[in-house]
Amino acid sequence: MPTMRVLGPSIAFLRRHSVLTFVLTGAFFLLSGITSVNLYVMLTANIGLFRMYGSQAIDDGAVWQLAEILGMGFLSVALFVLFVVCERVFVDRLTANLRDVASDSN
Repeated sequence: MPTMRVLGPSIAFLRRHSVLTFVLTGAFFLLSGITSVNLYVMLTANIGLFRMYGSQAIDDGAVWQLAEILGMGFLSVALFVLFVVCERVFVDRLTANLRDVASDSN
């Protein structure tokens, strides 16, 4: 599976560097949120432009702007997926450490 050839070393790297994983988790969370809010604002404005001006808006480049908004949507999804991957690695590492501590105390 080609995805695992790329993700395997990346996840192994993230498992070794927990502080970096935590920082990346926060960064991807913030970037995903920012792009999502920006996406909503731009999409509502673009739809309003189409409703108000119709074909004139199309001539003025609103379709290109709509394509850029859709691209931002895909970027937002990609950032969210990166957040989830980092969060999963961080939580797995944290819970493994907690299991080790709990088993040592028994």
